[in-house]
Amino acid sequence: MAPSPLPVPGSTTSFWRTDPLPLDNHRSTPDLPAEVDLVVIGAGYAGASTVHHILKTCRDRGLAPPSIAVLEAREACSGATGRNGGQLKPDPYYRPIAIVPTHGLAIAAECANFEAAHVPAIKQLVEDEQIDCDFVLTRCCDVFLDADHWTRTRTALEQLRAHSSPDGLPSLRDLFVVADAADAERLSGVKGSQGLVTYSAGHVWPYKMVHALLSKAVAQGVNLQTHTPVIAVATPDGPDGPVLLTTPRGSIRARRVVYATNGYTSSVLPEFAGRIVPSRGICSHIAVPGTPSAQKSPPPLSSTVSATSGPFTRPAQLAHSYMVRANSVAYEYLIPRLDGGIVVGGARSVFMNDLASWYDNVRDDEIIDKAAHYFDGYMQRHFFMGYSTDNMPHIGAIPGRPNQFIIAGFTGHGMPQVFLSAKAVAAMVLDDVPFEATGVPRLFKASQERLDSTRNQVLEITAGCLTAPSTTRVHFALLPLAMHATLSRPAKGFWGRSFDELRRLTGIVVRFEGIKGPSGPYQLQSFRDAASLDDCKIMTDDEIGGFSTAQIDWVPSTSSSAGYVRFHGSISTRLPDDRPDVKRTGYAAWRTADRLPTVFGRSVWNVDSYAYLAMRVRSDGRSYLINVQTDSIVAPTDLHQHRLFARRPGQWETVVVPWGDFVRTNHGFVVEPQTELLRQRLRSVGLGLTDRVPGPFELCIAGLWATNNPEEAEHVEAVQFREAEEAQEIQETQEIQEAAAGRLRNKHGRPVRWDSAPLPQPQQSAQ
Repeated sequence: MAPSPLPVPGSTTSFWRTDPLPLDNHRSTPDLPAEVDLVVIGAGYAGASTVHHILKTCRDRGLAPPSIAVLEAREACSGATGRNGGQLKPDPYYRPIAIVPTHGLAIAAECANFEAAHVPAIKQLVEDEQIDCDFVLTRCCDVFLDADHWTRTRTALEQLRAHSSPDGLPSLRDLFVVADAADAERLSGVKGSQGLVTYSAGHVWPYKMVHALLSKAVAQGVNLQTHTPVIAVATPDGPDGPVLLTTPRGSIRARRVVYATNGYTSSVLPEFAGRIVPSRGICSHIAVPGTPSAQKSPPPLSSTVSATSGPFTRPAQLAHSYMVRANSVAYEYLIPRLDGGIVVGGARSVFMNDLASWYDNVRDDEIIDKAAHYFDGYMQRHFFMGYSTDNMPHIGAIPGRPNQFIIAGFTGHGMPQVFLSAKAVAAMVLDDVPFEATGVPRLFKASQERLDSTRNQVLEITAGCLTAPSTTRVHFALLPLAMHATLSRPAKGFWGRSFDELRRLTGIVVRFEGIKGPSGPYQLQSFRDAASLDDCKIMTDDEIGGFSTAQIDWVPSTSSSAGYVRFHGSISTRLPDDRPDVKRTGYAAWRTADRLPTVFGRSVWNVDSYAYLAMRVRSDGRSYLINVQTDSIVAPTDLHQHRLFARRPGQWETVVVPWGDFVRTNHGFVVEPQTELLRQRLRSVGLGLTDRVPGPFELCIAGLWATNNPEEAEHVEAVQFREAEEAQEIQETQEIQEAAAGRLRNKHGRPVRWDSAPLPQPQQSAQ
């Protein structure tokens, strides 16, 4: 196969690059430097990440960095990264399943764990470097449309789990699998779903992220030269001497060279012809009708999604990213944008059989004919990838070329592979660290054996796999949600619970609540008798070896008070001696038990007709969080949370919280974009103590209910406050809030703050 040509001019404009940033056409100096310590060819994700790690290492060591020049053939970040789908999507199971038969479980685990590590690594990068690039920590939903494909994948996944230890393949612990087709369709919203797998992922504005890394590099003295393609590489003084790089603007000598050239690699390294093959794909940005073009730089979201933002209505948003598989090759993928639009790619089913249109093709200035109308009316662009013919990137020292390194060939899957691969290459360049000591999967190592191989797995996998018709589309339908509710006495048998549910639904019809709205509060949980303890579940850090304790007791009713439960125990921040992986303890929580099934289906609470959650509590003044879990495709660690603002410690009071003020979190961090709590399908409500203050705690709860009356707290308490007392309480609440800072943080590390101002007055219904 002939070497790939250089990048073509006039490429289609991607959504990410509609507003070019200052370094897009930057040249640090009018002329090329004559000589530098290091040349990095390519100003995309791989090149910028490699430079970032080199500079960071030198900064951490207190050393002056080497002289670095970055040469880019076109604009900065104008290749695959500036044109991709924005997904930071590791593969915790699908690719490992394919690797195990040929390379074994240990190597498959290396690949899965390495990719999974990119999600927290990129999150940390964005926070540490304060990069504004719309990074969102979320879940990716792999949806399977073909029943046979899903059965094979599910069986292989079960076998992988059966033969894997939790420590050997920890990414499997993050998987949330929905095997039932009806549940998969309901939870994903994708019509025809046969199965569903979700796991931690992210998405990002890749052009902004790379541009930020380049900006910081240039500020530290790196010489960036755009529109400077490298057309030849030589070592005139011998293989161990400086590398001479020739460009149309002159030559430059470098002690070492990093090729971050992806699909264009063989244009300067002919030995990679046929090993890294240029390939085309298609992506589109689907905008929301009626929103202004300015939404390509949308306003930031607050911690609570409101109905409007700026001059236009903010549409409902998908909460997760998606990979929808028609079969093993044909798929679509998408991420939701903060502006309500989506970025979607794929369309492989309509052009994969036309090999010349995408394989060994660098024409990102043209639309693939067969895919031209697949995303009609949307901002289409083509992106250009480097497909490695063994499906693994080439990382490390280039065989037969001393002082030259490669980081390329990511086969359209670079977002969860590049950043930590670049860290390894930086260590090789700076310290001559051997590949085996970098932590990069063994299969990624650049080697002569891989260069000599004539096998082409890309074409093998593609051939004969495209069974989906060319008209296949992915439909994200708003599937109806069945009306389910809590059971007044969960201890009842199946038919007893079903009768209660039928009675409740009938009452809604008889009272015309579907038209007029509910006539009164909706009881979620009461504690009238000892049997109510069956509805409670306790959780503490004991599950991870911690020493906090908690229990819940029922206190019978008296002449002066109704029955209630007492949630009490002691918080300990002591770390377990035998668990070095545990870095943080000190929590206890209580929640209602999962709803039991009825003839109408799995029981959940439908509070869609109610605006507020109310609870009757007696607090000890510590900082508790209200936790709400919904029946959606999120993992068990995803919660909607809100501070419990108890203003009178030691006294009974009723706290009312708007459902819309809850914040979606995962492991104590805010998940963005924020989506409204799914009020039609509440699974559980509870309270947690995470202030990490050692010592005893006690919280008493008499009941939980949904209401439309924000004044219920005042009606129940019948207590009037003088202005001075109320001001003092507000000040005390703020002090408690300050003390709890750091308990719940957003993606930038800043604590989430809730407004504890008085609730709005109820609206009078129209007559």
